[in-house]
This record gives sequence, structure tokens and C-alpha cells, in this order.
Amino acid sequence: MSRNVRDQFLLHRIHTQKDREAFDQLAQNYQGTLYRLLRSKLPTDQDADDALSTTLFRTWDYLTRTADIEHVGGLFFTVGRSVIAEFYRTRKESVSIESMQEAGLDIASTKQGKEATVASAEIRLVTECMDELDGEERTLILLRHVEGHSIRVIAQKVGKSEGATRVAIHRAMKKLRNLFEPRV
Repeated sequence: MSRNVRDQFLLHRIHTQKDREAFDQLAQNYQGTLYRLLRSKLPTDQDADDALSTTLFRTWDYLTRTADIEHVGGLFFTVGRSVIAEFYRTRKESVSIESMQEAGLDIASTKQGKEATVASAEIRLVTECMDELDGEERTLILLRHVEGHSIRVIAQKVGKSEGATRVAIHRAMKKLRNLFEPRV
């Protein structure tokens, strides 16, 4: 049975019978990729775990109330992106030394060589450039070039045609290149 047909069957069971096992099977298909997206956008593992729980809960609530869903993967990612946006709208900015060390910034170490310093600076530069992209552009680049998904899979996740997705990824990469090159 193809994934889309199986997803539609599970969606029907969720909507008509409020079948939690069907939702578990459906969520299992998208949970890994969804978690990677959340983890890439949120500052800590704990924040990503909380966001994943919230995303799954909100998706369950939506699926039990709505019958007409074409791309369930796109729904999971749309809900996930809204949870990320809500996180940044409501959070207070605070940075601890522990969180800086978790991110790989060891401020106490003087043993780092020139290569580590250059690599760290390049990572920060790419991160700054990625932060200047809008959410969809950032998501497209992460899905394609970090997670290695095909255009077809990405198109289903974002709810666009393959051609529109391919063009959007190309434009996002061009924009990232234009942001990055003057800073190097």
C-alpha cells in the first residue's frame, strides 16, 4: 500500500473513530523529520521536545475535527512551524553559559586552534545568514541540503507542486549565497 493511501486510511480512522493507534502510526512516519526541524529551529533539546509534544497534540486535535486533509505531512510541518513561531513570540531572551557550551561555544577554553576558530566563525556566519531568510526559505534549505530530502518529499511537506518547490529552493539558495558572499 503506498504511503499516501495508507495515510488517508489512517486519517479516516482518526476522524471517524478517534483511533489513537492510527494517529500513533501516522505520527511515527513524520516524527523523526519533524523533530529534526524543531531541533534546528529551537535553542535546546528540551524546547524541541516540548514543541514536538505540542505539535502532536494540536495535530491530533485538528485531525479529529477535520476530515479533508490532502497531505498529512504538510499538516504536521505547518503545525510545527506555528509552534516555533509561537515559541519565539512568547519567550524571554536569556543565555546561560551552559547553553553556550551545549552549542559548542567553549568560552573558557584557550586550546582551540586557528582551524576551530575559523570553523566556528563560519558556522556563526552561516547561522546569521540563515536567520535573515524567512521561515519558509530556511525550512526549504534545511529539508533539501541538511536532511537530504527529495524535491517530491519536500513538496508534499510544504504543500506545493514539485516545480514550485524546486524554484523556491533555488531562490532561497541564491538569496543565502547573496547574503553570505559579501561577508566572507
